[in-house]
Amino acid sequence: TVGQFFLLQAALACAALLSELPAGRLTDRIGYRNTLVLCEGLFLLARALLLTAFLCGSPALFGLEAAVEGVALGFDSGTRSAYLYATVPPEAFLARTAQVEHRETAGFITSTVLYAGLYAWQRLTGLLAATVCTAGVAFLAACTLPAEKKSPAPSRPGSGRARIGQLLDRRSLALMAALAALSMGRLLVNFFYADKLAACGLRPEWMTPVILGYSALQMLAAPLLRRLPAAWRSRALGLCCGAAGAVMAALGLVRRAGPALALMLALPLLLQLPACLLEAGENAFID
Repeated sequence: TVGQFFLLQAALACAALLSELPAGRLTDRIGYRNTLVLCEGLFLLARALLLTAFLCGSPALFGLEAAVEGVALGFDSGTRSAYLYATVPPEAFLARTAQVEHRETAGFITSTVLYAGLYAWQRLTGLLAATVCTAGVAFLAACTLPAEKKSPAPSRPGSGRARIGQLLDRRSLALMAALAALSMGRLLVNFFYADKLAACGLRPEWMTPVILGYSALQMLAAPLLRRLPAAWRSRALGLCCGAAGAVMAALGLVRRAGPALALMLALPLLLQLPACLLEAGENAFID
């Protein structure tokens, strides 16, 4: 049911939250590349559990899958960005991040189109099996990554109180608040777009062209960020966040299908641009 689905999402989020700090400590010891291999291995295990849970109809296995995926997200959190930051020149980081996002979006569009055919051919079992296969490819790809040239900086000695003080630094809190706000925006896109379509009198089948449309628009992030002068990044961050907030507010108010669809297409791009800019600022702040 929908209620069970959101309970599993909550369990996944709790597992990710609880694993964040232990995962970060382990990453400092084993390095970014090894953490990515471990992370993709956990994602592969989670996808296999999801397929098994579906075939067996087991709520317990669905719960275990949520826990394993949550731990994988804990290891994944910030690690890809940190690995990229450690392996490219600082001035190239933002453009390379946008390039990675560009290719990820292209893969998402391709999978969305292919999954429509897979679903018609093998239904949900075929979709889940294909997801296990792609997770296996991701794990093998992670194994081919070269180790970063500079290892993560070791934790500085100090009391727990001093470390908490660093965590509660004003800039740290501002970064966390901004990242949390963008995460809430992505939740809106992932879970409530279908409800908005229904509220505007559109059939659920409209969700597929909406996903493909906003994914195509998201591919504009790479060329836009590549052309953005470094001196304008702080201003662009504020403008994009303000624009995303305005679009969210407007999306909550409109009831006509045409304006709602236009806003739904624009919002993911407005969320992706500041997310990339924040990643660059986050890594610089950690340095």
